Amino acid sequence: RYTWSGMAEASYHFYIVIFMGLVIWYLRSADASLACKNIALLAMILLTFCFSVMRPYFLPLFLIPLYLLIFRNPRMGLVGRFLFALLILASMAGALVLMYYLMNYIAEYFEIAPAMRLAQLILGGGVKGIVSGLLQTNKDSVHAAMDLVREYRWAGGVAFLFYFEWILLFLEFIYSLIARRKDGSTAVLFLLLFSGALIYEATIMLYKSYQLHRMLLAITIAFTLFLIEFGIALPWVNSIAVICLVAFYVLMKPSGFALPQTADT
Repeated sequence: RYTWSGMAEASYHFYIVIFMGLVIWYLRSADASLACKNIALLAMILLTFCFSVMRPYFLPLFLIPLYLLIFRNPRMGLVGRFLFALLILASMAGALVLMYYLMNYIAEYFEIAPAMRLAQLILGGGVKGIVSGLLQTNKDSVHAAMDLVREYRWAGGVAFLFYFEWILLFLEFIYSLIARRKDGSTAVLFLLLFSGALIYEATIMLYKSYQLHRMLLAITIAFTLFLIEFGIALPWVNSIAVICLVAFYVLMKPSGFALPQTADT
């Protein structure tokens, strides 16, 4: 759908598939050479830097290569880890700086009204006002997603898929803690949960609800891939949910799956 329409989201989904593939390989290849692991880390950092410039809510994903560097790369010396960690932190800062610089030359990214409302809330609301505003915004986003589902629009379905997968991931995280898994997947589960929550909050604060599918589909892809590979008890539940979601929209609004048409056809 995004590719046919020439939308940038197709490239973001390509990024998340490659990124998660590298993360899964890193966790599964404990005996891989130091050179291969360093190349994988550099690829994660470079990809996340490039796409964070375009979509800054990807910045929390830098935490995953940072964790892999510090805790899952015992062959690297202390100096090497320190230099890699500096590279990751510099990439995070550089992506933000470059994004703000490029905003002078590209189409507006954030919706002005929500962004200004968030700024006013932070500057003048106090702690109680900020918490109250965040809760109200989250309630409004759920109601908006429900309205979009009633209208058979993808944005609502993807939002509820995100909610469902986040809960599944949380249950898998609890199960992994109980099972005391030592392959690093438990920590990555936590970082995916944390990153997903930040991405969601950034989306509902700085964007409008009808765009939820564009912003949240990438992180739901990350959730799905990780559940398929490392899920202990619930990966099939997630797969069934995805199939049911697509089936719902195919049956209720088949026109949304039509091939693109030109004015002459």
